[in-house]
Amino acid sequence: MSTVFGVEPTTEHHVCLVDLLGRAGRLAEAYKFIEGIQPQEELNVWGALLSACKYHGHVKMGEQVAEHVFKIDPEDAGYYVSLFNIYAADGRWSDAMNVRRMFDNRMLRKNPGYSLIDVCTWRKPDQ
Repeated sequence: MSTVFGVEPTTEHHVCLVDLLGRAGRLAEAYKFIEGIQPQEELNVWGALLSACKYHGHVKMGEQVAEHVFKIDPEDAGYYVSLFNIYAADGRWSDAMNVRRMFDNRMLRKNPGYSLIDVCTWRKPDQ
């Protein structure tokens, strides 16, 4: 990319490529790509692959990716929830409950999602 277009790839480029490969089911290729980039500590890149593992039900790779994610940021509750969901979807309830215990032992809390709507009111001036 840098030699052809003169653009140095950023984290956003890496995340986009991993997401595209993941959506296409090419998880092994995405994993190899991440291993080849520097720094490998790009949390969002690993997070994109973890989401793809969840989507495609790839438990073994999901476990490997979760190890990387937990080394980089052991306090992000969302990744524990993703691993829990990977195990639950595969029917591995004992593993899912182990992840839940890790979550509880670290006293993590998943922030609920929310949406904001900006409402504007106006009044027509009196004539």
